[in-house]
Amino acid sequence: MATYQEGGVLKIADAYLDILTPVVSFQAGALLIIPFQWILSMEKKSN
Repeated sequence: MATYQEGGVLKIADAYLDILTPVVSFQAGALLIIPFQWILSMEKKSN
């Protein structure tokens, strides 16, 4: 019974990871892009 429950938990965890991975990678990409956009906008204001 324990092995069956563990397998079910692993399947649920895999499903969550499948959902979260693109979200996390998108947020990481956004976090990398935002500082560049902010720096560019600051440079435009200073000129």
